[in-house]
Amino acid sequence: MNVTRAAAHRQLTIRTMEMRDLPRLVHIEKQTGAPHWSQQRFKAAMQTGDRINLVATVGNTVVGFAIARLIPENDLCGGDLDACRGKQAPPKGPASPPVYLRLLHVAVAVDWRRHGIGAALVSQFEQFLRLPQDCIRAAVPETNLPIQLLLRSTGYRAQRVLRDFYCSEDAYLMEWQRD
Repeated sequence: MNVTRAAAHRQLTIRTMEMRDLPRLVHIEKQTGAPHWSQQRFKAAMQTGDRINLVATVGNTVVGFAIARLIPENDLCGGDLDACRGKQAPPKGPASPPVYLRLLHVAVAVDWRRHGIGAALVSQFEQFLRLPQDCIRAAVPETNLPIQLLLRSTGYRAQRVLRDFYCSEDAYLMEWQRD
């Protein structure tokens, strides 16, 4: 019997990333088509206060991860001013300010893909949103169809094309906003 199928009945848990997860995160990252995150970059993300770092586990095994960055209200695109041209922050009021997240990275171990783990991780970020104007954004490479489809399946919509966002590759600015 396939190990994946044998373990599939175990409960999926999503929790905050911990330093002890580093070896498995690096292993999963190497399985991606174009690994960009090193052990040092994962460490830095865990030590930065503006990041939300999640891992998905089945049993005691990390099977996926997702990393997002909290974006200040006056920097809606996380430094990508071109992506936000024409967008303005909602007016401030007596209530708490809106929350903006930028999805930085999502990956699932090869043996665990197509089991809903990526969708569960991405959907977990919705718990940080409270107001109608809160949103999550992601710049997705034009050639990364699996992530485009994952985000679309969880309610993200393409807002615009970001020309040459990844050097010579265009990206889609995708956004999830509470309805």
